[in-house]
Amino acid sequence: MNCHEELESELARTVAHPPAKEGTCTACHNPHTSNQEHLLKSEPAHLCGGCHKPSTGVEVHAPYMKGQCLSCHAPHGSSSPGLLKSDANSLCLGCHTSLAERLKTERRHEALADGCLVCHEGHAGSVKPLLKSTPGKLCSSCHNLSTGRWRAAHAAGGPRAAEGDCMSCHDPHSSPARTTALLKRSQHAPFESRNCSGCH
Repeated sequence: MNCHEELESELARTVAHPPAKEGTCTACHNPHTSNQEHLLKSEPAHLCGGCHKPSTGVEVHAPYMKGQCLSCHAPHGSSSPGLLKSDANSLCLGCHTSLAERLKTERRHEALADGCLVCHEGHAGSVKPLLKSTPGKLCSSCHNLSTGRWRAAHAAGGPRAAEGDCMSCHDPHSSPARTTALLKRSQHAPFESRNCSGCH
């Protein structure tokens, strides 16, 4: 450890990778020579997969699919859960730049304050786009969609609303400041002015 002083500060963070914390550096590194950077025993994806059970699903996060574990995770220690290199929102928005730009000026979904990983899987999942559950179940975990103003607002929404297809009308991240309820940006003029009787 005396030679690798930077490790001291990394391991002092909130979350430490157990092999690094225990000083078993050779679990991941070859002490003499390697074809990999940082004297890793093998490529990072293979090395990480030796201890961590792979995530599977119909939808797979591109960096995870490519074995780029170190794009998101710190190998020794981190101040964020899961050894993430930074808080989840900063990390996700670092790649999802068009969403990051929208969030600067638009009305945000309050759930974003809790982080992207509240709704999304980090590696792989069974619901697109990497959702932890179907939109209806996911939304109803915070919003009571069966009572009061929610039921009244969605009564005319037809089968998609009844089936819990919230994202057919609502944007899950943000909407222009002029809209309410995170409605999508393009709206039929009578609907936008709430003139339902003009058509119905």
